[in-house]
Amino acid sequence: RFLDYFATRSGQMGYGGYLTVPMFFRTWMEEFQVLQRDVDDVVIYFVARGEPNAAEMGEINDKFRKILGETCRITWEQVAEIPPTIHGKLLYIKSLVTGQH
Repeated sequence: RFLDYFATRSGQMGYGGYLTVPMFFRTWMEEFQVLQRDVDDVVIYFVARGEPNAAEMGEINDKFRKILGETCRITWEQVAEIPPTIHGKLLYIKSLVTGQH
C-alpha cells in the first residue's frame, strides 16, 4: 500500500497519512482511496462492507476539512472495487494536484 502527498491551499505539501488515519477501523468500509482532484476538491472512493455510516462519513469530512481547509468539497463514491497500481498495491491517497500519480 502506498501513500501520495496532497497539496494545501497555502501551497504546502501534506503527508498522505494525515488523510488515511480517519479512514481506518470503519466496520462498514472494506477499502478506500482518496483522490485529490484540486486543492479544494476531493473524492473518496470506497468499497462498502455493509451499510455506509452517514455519521462517520460526516466525521471524516470534518477531519479532512481541518486538514485541507473549510472550503474543501468532499464527495463520496461507492464502487465495486478500487483498481490496484501496476505493482498490485492499493494507493490510499492519490493527488492529481501534486503530480505524483
